[in-house]
Amino acid sequence: MSAFGASAFLHDIAVDPAIRELAHVAPRQALSRYDLTAEETAMFLAGEVGQLYRGGANDFLLHNLQRFGLFGLDMATYSRRMRAEREPGPSTHASTTSRTDTAEEQRN
Repeated sequence: MSAFGASAFLHDIAVDPAIRELAHVAPRQALSRYDLTAEETAMFLAGEVGQLYRGGANDFLLHNLQRFGLFGLDMATYSRRMRAEREPGPSTHASTTSRTDTAEEQRN
């Protein structure tokens, strides 16, 4: 991922009303001003903030997407998509067991 390109866009929508408005009315055109791959552009257009985060986009800056209602994101959708990428899956859950859990299991 072009973390710089993604971060530049995310920053600009927070501070530049013209870019923010363009992202609302012509999102593909707004994104084309930044050094993004076709895949990154598709993730932005689909509002896939979790995938953007996983790819290296800054989560603080990603928050601006839902803040301004871009790419169909509201707080609930943003939160759900971010949690889906941050929560450990079944294959990693066992490796995150704490020492306290292990000690309690041994006592039982």
